[in-house]
Amino acid sequence: MKKSTSVLKPSSTQIRKILSECRLNPRVPGPLKIIADVGNPEYYRIRAIEIIQENPKETAALKQAISLLALAIAEMENNGEE
Repeated sequence: MKKSTSVLKPSSTQIRKILSECRLNPRVPGPLKIIADVGNPEYYRIRAIEIIQENPKETAALKQAISLLALAIAEMENNGEE
């Protein structure tokens, strides 16, 4: 008989915690500040993809990519793009 494996689904609390860890303050010095200074949502999207491709299994890299995508969305909304 085949043994079934149960997959635990992430809780909404866990997802909220992860998203809060992805917060980016573009004014705080650091590696993402240099990217944030570019001011181009398309560039942020491209860098996020590159970060994921370079480090597909690193949670820190995934969090950086999420931060850049959030920054891209914020800039697009501020510029009336959607």
